[in-house]
Amino acid sequence: MKRLILVLAVAVMFVSCSANKAVTQGEAASPKAEEVKAAEVIAEKTAVKESKFILKFDKGETFTPHDTFTEASLTKEHATEGEKYRMKITYKGKGSVGEFGPTRAFWGDYPKVCFNVFSESPVERNMIFRVKGAKEPLNGPQNTLDAKIKVPSGESVQVIDMTKELCNDGKSLVDASKVYLYGISNREEEPLVIYVGSFRLVK
Repeated sequence: MKRLILVLAVAVMFVSCSANKAVTQGEAASPKAEEVKAAEVIAEKTAVKESKFILKFDKGETFTPHDTFTEASLTKEHATEGEKYRMKITYKGKGSVGEFGPTRAFWGDYPKVCFNVFSESPVERNMIFRVKGAKEPLNGPQNTLDAKIKVPSGESVQVIDMTKELCNDGKSLVDASKVYLYGISNREEEPLVIYVGSFRLVK
């Protein structure tokens, strides 16, 4: 009888120790799980999104005319699904509009600029999308990209691939790690009205 009691006591002690060990291991695993979750949150915040807006029209952001021959304002005209406003650009002749010292100047993770545009012109128009990057001198040809774009009548999507378009020196790619300015120019004397939407960078 005494031997049986002794055996039962040893068994109880073994089970108790095993349970305590399991709890201790579980408690040790908890911080690791929290660390993994924290790392996932950080990764999500620092991950480069597939696209990002350069200008946010819903926040009242728009271009500034570079001369007296152009005007830029926000409107609901020709806004498509998902767009609250578009930027109406009126060219009275040759002229340019853009953003100096852009609010969102760091484009290095995005090789392409993309925007929707509606043109009131009954015929296709030749325009220029200009980007000046981070190289010195800022206004030098090796730092200036003048990408030629063809804007048809009505609605279209324009995509400028900065990894394929050469700067004005004919051999350099624009350094978009920090953009000095960008904008859209009408190089023709004929007046033009366009409506730009969803101005964004894409991968």
